[in-house]
Amino acid sequence: MLVIAALFLTLVPRAARACNTLVVWQADLKGDGLSPAVQTAAGGIAVFGFNFHNDVGTPDATVAVDLHDARDVTSIDLRAGDRTKPGPILFTLYTRKQGKLRGGHLSKTITEADLQRQSDPRIQTFADVVNAVTGHTAFITVNTRAHPTGELRGDISMRKVPIYSADDSSAGHDPRLHEQAAAKTKKTAKTN
Repeated sequence: MLVIAALFLTLVPRAARACNTLVVWQADLKGDGLSPAVQTAAGGIAVFGFNFHNDVGTPDATVAVDLHDARDVTSIDLRAGDRTKPGPILFTLYTRKQGKLRGGHLSKTITEADLQRQSDPRIQTFADVVNAVTGHTAFITVNTRAHPTGELRGDISMRKVPIYSADDSSAGHDPRLHEQAAAKTKKTAKTN
């Protein structure tokens, strides 16, 4: 979780870090998120950050995935649909063809060019993906050799993460306060 928090602190513009709260989209990856549930010791978290103001002028999203105890991962996908169906793949975040997933960590930036357009539910543009995520119909699946149709699943939902920054007026200009703010942010992110 600390790796993911650090990733999003680097993705968020400096001005936004002065705010008290950072909104991220997160999925807790568990075997009981599937229907039927899968009994597994594996688990993890996936966190999204949308970037609508990048240098190339097209929106993108960075997805960070942190897994534990997941063996022989074959694919990680972003899908859309309801809980009763597997749902179509919108983005393939990882496949075994890319090499072994090292340490259970993955970070990938996705764009509309990577989108696998779908008709049911209708997802044709990046804006449709944003609507699926913010409308709580998007989820992440992790497939393994032992469970090729899914070992882990996590529905994506909004999480608010407190941000403490030296840019915040409450921190003032003392460099020691900046160090304290950074430590407090890391501690808060680790416990969430």
